[in-house]
Parts: sequence; structure tokens; C-alpha cells
Amino acid sequence: MIALAAAALLAALPEGQARYRVELSGEPVGAAELRVACAGARCRLSFGTWLRAPEEAGGAVRVRRLEAEVDREGRLAGAVRRLEDGAPRAASAAPGRVPASAAELALLSAAAARGAAAGPACLPAFDEEGGAHRPRLRRPGAAGRRARARRAGRAGGGARGPGRLPGRGPAAGPG
Repeated sequence: MIALAAAALLAALPEGQARYRVELSGEPVGAAELRVACAGARCRLSFGTWLRAPEEAGGAVRVRRLEAEVDREGRLAGAVRRLEDGAPRAASAAPGRVPASAAELALLSAAAARGAAAGPACLPAFDEEGGAHRPRLRRPGAAGRRARARRAGRAGGGARGPGRLPGRGPAAGPG
């Protein structure tokens, strides 16, 4: 009985928040924030970005936010809400699949529950904006994460602890 409870806790989505600084060519251009808050079997996932356009394009800040209700494994269990600059936008929903914004957390949780020797985790995922269904989502190795971080313009060192999601550490930004 204790082993089953421990396995359920390991598979649970971690609660907390992480903020990432977004950089292009070494210059800060915005921030991204991921929050997970759980109560019982459900969690509220919130992902937002604040990106500043170049001065030549007016320097406006574009704000995007996504909120979704997921189960403790990260699978969609309720509505998806998407906002762009405060205005509601169409959002895709695929019940039982993992929203792309929660995919890495869900994969880390699944890998911890299964153990490192079991190999990479695969989960069904979907893109909240475009609705594309990904039949499987594999946890990439460290080299893949570093390459994606470079393409996304992220920088910084990792930080973990109570109330902190796995990530690249704190960063300044709106909010």
C-alpha cells in the first residue's frame, strides 16, 4: 500500500512556478512563466509570455497567456483558455492528452515514476494554439534541451527546490 502511494506521488505533476528570461543575441526581450497549482486530483496550469518587439517595430510588448485544467499526470481534464494581449482567442483542447505547455513536466514526472532504467517516457500531446495532435512526445536528452533553448533564445542556470519547477532559474520580467 505504501509503495502504491509513493508511486502515485512520484507520478504527480510538481507544483510551483518558474520564470525564464527570453533573450535574442544576448539582449533580454521578454519573459515566460509557468505555474502549476493543484488541489486534489486536478491542477491549474498557467503559461504566459511577455515579448517586446524591436524598437524599429515600435517596441510594443505582446502578452500571451494560456490556462488549462489538467489531472495530476498533466493530461487535459477541463477547459483550455487562451488570451493574446488580453483578448480571448480560440484554443484547442484534446481531453486526455498533455498540453504542449505542460509536456516537459509531465515527461519528467512519468520518468521519475517509472525509474531511469525504464527508458524515455512517451505521452500523447497536443498544441493548444494550433490543435496539432502529437501521437507521442519523447523526453529528449540534455543535448536536445540545450539546442531548443538556444533556438528559443533562453539563457541562465538551472534551479530546483520547493515551489520551483525544473528550469533555467529566475529571470526578471513583468508580472
